[in-house]
Amino acid sequence: MSRTKLPKPIRYALSMVLIVLLSTWAAASWTFADPDGNAPKISLKREIGYNLIIKEGRWAPLKLTLTSDVNVSGDIVVRVDPLNGGDTVSYIRHVELPRNTPKEVVIGMAGIPYNKSSNTIQFFEGSVKDGTSIPFTTKNGYVESMTVPGTAVGVLSSDPDTMNFLNTLRSKGKDVSVIPMVAGDVPSDPMLLDMLDVIVMNNFASDMLSQEQVKAVKNWVGTGGTLVLAGGEGYAKTVRGFEDLSPVEVKGTQRVTKLPELAQLGAKPLSLEDGITLSAASIKPGTQVLLRSEGQPIFASHVEKQGKVWYAAYNAGTEPLASWSGHPAVWQTVLQKDFSQTQNQNNYGYWGTIPGNLLQLGNALDYFPALHVPSFGLMLLILLIYVIVAAPLMYLILKKLDKREWAWLLIPSVALISSAIIYAVGASDKNAERSHTISVVEMDGQGSGQRVSATAFFAPRSGDYELEFPAQTYIGIGNSSGGSFIGGQSGNASGTYIDMGQGGTKVNLNEVPYWSISKVWAQQRANEQVGAFETKISVNDQGDLQGTVKNTTDRNFSNVVIVMGGKLVKLGDMKSGETLPLQSSGGGLGTAFNDLGSAIFPYYGGQDVHERERIMLNSYLPSTALYNARTYVLAWNNDELLSYKSDGRRIAGEQLNLWLQKVNLNWSNNGTISVPYGFVSPSIITGAGSGWNQNGNNLIDMGQGSMILDYDMPSGITASKLNEIHFRQQTLGQNTDYAVMNWQTQKWEPVKWTKNLYSLMQGAFGDYLLNGRTLRLRITVQNQTTFSLPDLSLKGKGNTP
Repeated sequence: MSRTKLPKPIRYALSMVLIVLLSTWAAASWTFADPDGNAPKISLKREIGYNLIIKEGRWAPLKLTLTSDVNVSGDIVVRVDPLNGGDTVSYIRHVELPRNTPKEVVIGMAGIPYNKSSNTIQFFEGSVKDGTSIPFTTKNGYVESMTVPGTAVGVLSSDPDTMNFLNTLRSKGKDVSVIPMVAGDVPSDPMLLDMLDVIVMNNFASDMLSQEQVKAVKNWVGTGGTLVLAGGEGYAKTVRGFEDLSPVEVKGTQRVTKLPELAQLGAKPLSLEDGITLSAASIKPGTQVLLRSEGQPIFASHVEKQGKVWYAAYNAGTEPLASWSGHPAVWQTVLQKDFSQTQNQNNYGYWGTIPGNLLQLGNALDYFPALHVPSFGLMLLILLIYVIVAAPLMYLILKKLDKREWAWLLIPSVALISSAIIYAVGASDKNAERSHTISVVEMDGQGSGQRVSATAFFAPRSGDYELEFPAQTYIGIGNSSGGSFIGGQSGNASGTYIDMGQGGTKVNLNEVPYWSISKVWAQQRANEQVGAFETKISVNDQGDLQGTVKNTTDRNFSNVVIVMGGKLVKLGDMKSGETLPLQSSGGGLGTAFNDLGSAIFPYYGGQDVHERERIMLNSYLPSTALYNARTYVLAWNNDELLSYKSDGRRIAGEQLNLWLQKVNLNWSNNGTISVPYGFVSPSIITGAGSGWNQNGNNLIDMGQGSMILDYDMPSGITASKLNEIHFRQQTLGQNTDYAVMNWQTQKWEPVKWTKNLYSLMQGAFGDYLLNGRTLRLRITVQNQTTFSLPDLSLKGKGNTP
């Protein structure tokens, strides 16, 4: 029997295929295994957060160090199963591991508890989709962390124990965590500093930081962080690389043997017989001085976009200051805004991998404008037509034609056609991928702003989807109705893969059901150039607002509103470049501050077209620093701020954006200063009562204990310009005593209310205003009660900026 010989071209093609297969096998043998054919041996070192501390609801770095005994490439996968609900999320990074060379990988992780039960770390040679898992030679393929709430203070100092005295503030109701750091801890991505509220650089050699690290710290400050630059005679090395952020120009040093102003602020005796060294400095324009001594600034600060930078004239680790009992009180006053922020603002915790305040923002996504419930009238009409056609009409026609046996065919056909029509009507807006995105942009008033977005992705078909977001976008996945947002189901077996590559962030949604909605949160710690609202607003003696608001952005806005001092003024729509007059007493908000959404967008029944706006105002706004200040402009538009793709295709979508900006007022009118009640909000310095909380109506519920409030005078107003200071208390509370601090005598003086009013004695304001700017009040409660935070009004002579 003869064999048929294959044609030469086919034999050639088969030979080439065989060569390719053999080459691929040889390359794989070199890449993924040693000469003996064994699997690679990979060791793992891991560290999450800073000193294993992460902050609840904030992003934190996870450092993984991998070392392989052979050349190997693949995906490192961190799988997270949130303990409190939410879908399984896997963070992926592709890595190339050269033989016997440690490789560090940094992954941004959500601020939730991590332990053996909540996460696993795996390495897949090739890729996670089709590769083989390689077990690590080291044990514990997971991370553990300690999650802290409150204020997180990172410390870069020559002495790692420099700021440990802040831990004593916990006994005074301040939830503070001090985290020592070294230069290598500082990341090049500002989002990985997200878990820190304050960074203190004290007598620290900043030139150890790379340009990328310095840039990251600056971006972190510009997007809301607080940076403290200190060091005394070591200030020059501390400020190196951050000269443009420093509130002062340092010109040498000076030796002092007393600092009475500092002792006054700390309310404790301070002996400096051996002296300490201060840096001598002149302040830059726009800098506010908290404390001076013999004309020299001891503490000074200025605003940097949405953040703040402090200058301290001495080394915080120098004795006897380091162990001085008044030192914690000094720094509590310096950083009061950062400490009070965590106390006053609602702490929503987290759900899945989403911070609670952002999760509340995502509730507005449930109102997907492009997806509609079919019209009841239309569906009823189709049903009636079907009933009429399928029964009497068809019967009469077939009877007249004497073809009643055709009913066996026609009735099912009509039913199928009717079903198809009903499906087509119901699915008319559900046959394509769609997105619904809401964003909040907090503007700094100088042209830049920071944005956070939440988006809902509608999948018209079941299967896997890949969403592509811009580079450096951090993604969170949450849930709804007790189940997972992903696919609208709970316990998705495959979960979600998030891969932050250099070209962009990819989110793989696996096993998504038919007609389902997936919700995704997108964050970037970066300032965008967005323009600003230019405001020229003053207040008269009656508290009426007057002036102008100009839209200097390149965008048009609707429903522009000014909220100031308990007043609500609606300006309406504003086009780019438009200026609108503001001369109205506005509407008093009163208790409506707890429901600002309904105050701006009242609902009178019928079709509710502003449900999303009310949810965003009442859920997200209270978590911002603007809310307590109560002096801001807010506006809306539908511009596209976040765009992303699905499997490389652009998605048709709808957007709703809330824009917020703090407003500064001019308090002088023809040389007369007038600050009515409601415009100066206190900061809670200490809340040591047994279980206290603050609601949106400025009311405090507190058990036995005391609370200390600081009132900072508005910009440009000092004790020398004032001739009247009045307190007004709307709800005094039961068995509650009030006292004001006399800084000169270092004693608390009782406040005696007359018809809920109290006035400080004229001519002695300097005794009650620390450094001419800060007034301190103490409220002591004997048993559980409710009281309001006192309002302050000011009158005087002079001009303010």
